[in-house]
Amino acid sequence: MGPNTRARTKCTVAGLRARTTLGRLIFCTWPEVESIRVEVIEGRSKARVLTVRTAGGKRYRIEVPNSDLLSPDEFATAVRQIQDYWQRVTVGEAGKSDGAGRLSIS
Repeated sequence: MGPNTRARTKCTVAGLRARTTLGRLIFCTWPEVESIRVEVIEGRSKARVLTVRTAGGKRYRIEVPNSDLLSPDEFATAVRQIQDYWQRVTVGEAGKSDGAGRLSIS
């Protein structure tokens, strides 16, 4: 499946809202998130995507960031931003760095 042009990942104090690689819109609250990791998807290219795993055992492959859409540096930066946001929120420090408490990656 090709990149979804409507794909966007948005982090707020409440949680993460994103489109999956299958085009489905999902929302996870931060307490639900167990891990955020990079996975390699084998296909025409070896795309790296962000995978969110919930405490309930669900796994979502997020469309953005995606290594097919971003340069290696942009992809790594986007992944770090989302992981850092999740970690800040889970320890009660969300929104302190930018004042708005939001992070959007398109």
